[in-house]
Amino acid sequence: MHKKTKIILFISVIILVVTVAFVVLRPNPSVYDPSSVPEGYVVYTPGEVIDFSQTGNSLNFAPADGRWGGQEPKHRCITAKTAELKLFIPDGAGADFRFGIEASGVYDPEDGCQKITVYANDVQIADWCMGRRSEYTVMIPAKIMQDNHINIRFEVAKPYISDVDVRTLGAAVRQIYLDKLVGQQTKRKISLWIQQKMWGGHVENPYNTKSEPKQAK
Repeated sequence: MHKKTKIILFISVIILVVTVAFVVLRPNPSVYDPSSVPEGYVVYTPGEVIDFSQTGNSLNFAPADGRWGGQEPKHRCITAKTAELKLFIPDGAGADFRFGIEASGVYDPEDGCQKITVYANDVQIADWCMGRRSEYTVMIPAKIMQDNHINIRFEVAKPYISDVDVRTLGAAVRQIYLDKLVGQQTKRKISLWIQQKMWGGHVENPYNTKSEPKQAK
């Protein structure tokens, strides 16, 4: 067999192995045991937008409980010192995520913005000074997602009561989303599968799986 033919055959085998591994290990988020959803958590599909407008779906995820305010035409407000979103994400364990929120701060004009600190499963992931409406994003590294549920908690530094609104307000939220970064997770799974199934675990990991995403400023 010619050297060129051997090389082509070798590359074809590698492509086939990677393709099969990807298909076998590809997550199926629709398959989960409903009893595994912790009390108080809501099933969430990565990429789904939690829409806080009047025609949106936010009440399914953030009930008006005194921490999340009632419905307004384009948004809902954080109406306490602390507010939470408790999400159950099938096959979310061990995955990297990008968290995004479109919101504006509600604050004393003398302060210029509202400081909002964000935690994921009690780990601080962001510290934002929210002013006018904008989109804020931050990476949630896989080490925070040890299982399939995540508690996003917002801490408001100085809840504000204006002259025209008796409520205690922190931020006006328009939408929230979590995007799953499948590339890193897929690389980890393919690498592990090759080690376990092809070479009995005696192969150097060709992927750099030790680095963590940098936190957004």
